[in-house]
Amino acid sequence: MVNEFLIETLADYQKLYSELQAMGAPEEALEIVRKSIDDTKLLIKEREARERESRELETRVLPASVAEAPAPEEDSGLTVGGVFKNYKELCEFMGWRVATGNTKIAQLKELNTICKWHKDGNKIVIDEVYSKSIDKVDNRVNNKGTGKKSIYYQDFEILMMILLEKAPSEYLEFTITQLMQMVGMVNEDYCKYKYSQKLLAEETEISIEEINQFYEVHQKLLSQGARICLNNLKKAYLIHLTEITMIRAFEIVPANEENKKPIRKYYDRVATKEEIKKILIEKRKLMELMGCKNMNEIYKKNLNRRFYRELRVILEEKFNISFDYTSYRVVLNKEAITKELNEIAEITKAEELIESINSKSYKKSTNEYNKKVIDRVRVGMVEGFNLESNAKRLSNNLILV
Repeated sequence: MVNEFLIETLADYQKLYSELQAMGAPEEALEIVRKSIDDTKLLIKEREARERESRELETRVLPASVAEAPAPEEDSGLTVGGVFKNYKELCEFMGWRVATGNTKIAQLKELNTICKWHKDGNKIVIDEVYSKSIDKVDNRVNNKGTGKKSIYYQDFEILMMILLEKAPSEYLEFTITQLMQMVGMVNEDYCKYKYSQKLLAEETEISIEEINQFYEVHQKLLSQGARICLNNLKKAYLIHLTEITMIRAFEIVPANEENKKPIRKYYDRVATKEEIKKILIEKRKLMELMGCKNMNEIYKKNLNRRFYRELRVILEEKFNISFDYTSYRVVLNKEAITKELNEIAEITKAEELIESINSKSYKKSTNEYNKKVIDRVRVGMVEGFNLESNAKRLSNNLILV
């Protein structure tokens, strides 16, 4: 039978889509959920097809001479202890094309079927050469294999489990942006400039409006994917997930010999219930002042940048708070995570998964998300701005690892 997990997942996505529609969610959010529904339906069809094929194969009997005849093996030429100084040298030896992204990952998976190896810096060291090539097994979601875990986890979720298993503690805390960097959705400059957009504008000579819209579109769409994957791990009882409201607060340091004027000393901490209430009240007041009933209206009227700018002024003047944000507190079920990883045969190495995720993220950024950025910025812009070129530069600077 088709795996119950897929059927439950499809039902969850369909329920989420109905709820988002009722809330009047933005079209971008609805589009993501629609794609998830379509992808899950496709997975169900593929699984049904594989089950039919398996049943048909079970009813066939191969002649003994065919069933027992071993497949001819081709000597790879690799030797135990062999060292390749880098990936390029390995490609030259194997007759492969030097590549990146998914092609490189496929090549390294093929190497896994021929030998056991490890990396020492850039070097690739051969530990064991198999007398007979093992079958390539890819037990991740969307694969065409037959492993018992073939449809459970996406690259993101597998990488998350690898990183969580290696964590020094069973209790972690991180923001969604930090998580996006950890798994390769964005690079470290994305995090660095997220709250320093003026500095990025000065360094790149790209308008602050373009940078603001780039972050707005990418943060919303990329973070939604990250949250869905986190919730999938939560549903599997591999982690316990709690959202925490944080604030960026500051205190005034009086002028002294080193600082001729008073300066602000910033720090982050968990918001108190009273602070959450105060911020909530100020957000509602400002929203009503702008003639809107909810944040969807703020975004539709393109008032979001003004809203957050004025909100920051209000919070700083009244409470010495610059802004609030959400952080995630995670409790790990390490034993279950280790067991799950052990049951996923021959998984890709963490650095290869990061490269794969970054490649997909960059492709989405340049092929899909930047079109939304350009459409938003183009309204009211003066002639002479090369929006396509600037959006691509931002993708190169902030997404590509």
